[in-house]
Amino acid sequence: MFKAVKEADDYGNKQTHYYLTQGDSCTITATPYKNGVVANDVKSCTFKLATSDYKLVKRIVVTTPSSGSYAIKLSSTDTSGLNAGSYIYEIEYTMNDDSVQTPHSWKFDILKQITD
Repeated sequence: MFKAVKEADDYGNKQTHYYLTQGDSCTITATPYKNGVVANDVKSCTFKLATSDYKLVKRIVVTTPSSGSYAIKLSSTDTSGLNAGSYIYEIEYTMNDDSVQTPHSWKFDILKQITD
């Protein structure tokens, strides 16, 4: 199961809270905007998943956008090794001038799967 729910973060910004069952796969589409327009000066998009104490457990870098959006793919292999629980994610963009912007950072829950 993969579910995405819009919520307000601690600053009142809309963020997406993701839910994914262990061993399942998903694709998250990230589109960088600048002043309401899709930004075209982005070099790469990085998805980071960390424990609640900010220890990195997964990093995915996407360098080729499709129609201005970046497809972040988590495979079943990526998620089957994660413990069920609450994580924190970030989606950050590295711009052509090497500056970094992190407009999305919120909750990512891995749900326990049914086992034999």
